[in-house]
Amino acid sequence: MKILQNVDTSLKTMRVIMLGVVLLSFLFSAVIYYQSMAEVEASRNKVYLLSQGNALELIRSRSGADNITAEIKNHISMFHNFFYDLDPDPIDIKKRIEKALFLIDESGKQIHFKREEALYYHQLVDGSISTRVYIDSIVPVLDENNVYHCKIFARQKFIRSSKITEKQINSECTIRTVSRTDNNPHGFMIEQYRVTNNAPINE
Repeated sequence: MKILQNVDTSLKTMRVIMLGVVLLSFLFSAVIYYQSMAEVEASRNKVYLLSQGNALELIRSRSGADNITAEIKNHISMFHNFFYDLDPDPIDIKKRIEKALFLIDESGKQIHFKREEALYYHQLVDGSISTRVYIDSIVPVLDENNVYHCKIFARQKFIRSSKITEKQINSECTIRTVSRTDNNPHGFMIEQYRVTNNAPINE
């Protein structure tokens, strides 16, 4: 009889131990799950930006909307840097324009073709002219159809050995979301790009 009581006590002890193990396992799984969700949420508040199209930087924003706006601005800045920052080297010009055209639709290609027809790149090389773009502001606005419309206010300098001239290069565009790639790290496409003001500033 005493043996039976000992067996019964042992079984009860085993049940308690097993129940404790199950509860601890459940608790441990719950902690891991909530930590993982917290890390996922934190990762959503990170934005990778390309400085001048080269150096990779990591910034934090307060919300997903802030993240999108920051990435759109950097995407547009990267396009302008590739498209308008040129030196009198035909090989470098070709590389920079190719990089720029990955970030924009046919509207950018049309500007590029018009430049070629007007011998714009040839004139830069032949005249030893460097061009630099300076973006004053980028204003993205989300419309009722969840499409971002952007206004860009910028200046472009033409640097020669004899003088430096400057033009306004204000423009407008819309933004479409596409897949992120090595050539398009932000996953946006500039569409309907048009220059609205290209007047000389200091001539």
